[in-house]
Amino acid sequence: MRRTYSDDESLATEVKRRVAEMEECRVEHLETLDNAVDVERLEQLVTKNSSVHAETPLSMTFTYCGYLIEVESNGTICIEK
Repeated sequence: MRRTYSDDESLATEVKRRVAEMEECRVEHLETLDNAVDVERLEQLVTKNSSVHAETPLSMTFTYCGYLIEVESNGTICIEK
């Protein structure tokens, strides 16, 4: 699944929601994202005010609930089983 971060909710919440959709369960049934990744750094990755992200695309990859998740500084979220 490849989606673009919508900025309507926190990135951590969006990642959890997308995994819950793939697992066909409620977000509340998933483990905390903090166990898989530094959520603060993850949120900073897509901060729109950072000039560094415009010059050099960055990404963060981690596993969560059995999924490989890659988040890019342009807001692209890729989730694979």
